[in-house]
Amino acid sequence: MKIRTSYLQVIGDDSEGSAKRYHAGEDTIDAADTVFDEDSPTLTGDIFRWSQREYGRCVGKVYVDNPESDLQGDAGGTAIQCGWVFVKRQKYEDCNETFLMETWVTLLDKDETVRTVEHHEIGR
Repeated sequence: MKIRTSYLQVIGDDSEGSAKRYHAGEDTIDAADTVFDEDSPTLTGDIFRWSQREYGRCVGKVYVDNPESDLQGDAGGTAIQCGWVFVKRQKYEDCNETFLMETWVTLLDKDETVRTVEHHEIGR
């Protein structure tokens, strides 16, 4: 299992929905290279609790479309939870001001490092 963390800096008031999010980085690590025991029946819970301590309070869940429902022709589709969203107030390194750091933690069974993109040619 791999653990992917995506960091977003939140600028503005999120309560009004006018906040802007800026991508601040992303990491993917293998769970075997961490303190987590991949064979533990509580692995998911262990990662969640560690993430709360590291990245702050949990404010949501991360979902992806279920590829199996797409293959069966389910137009509505069903989603699979694959992670969580955490928020923590951080201090800038160069001044005393603070900002909110939103961290998306997703669990991956397989990490596709190669992505194929086909561009559409305009004018043909």
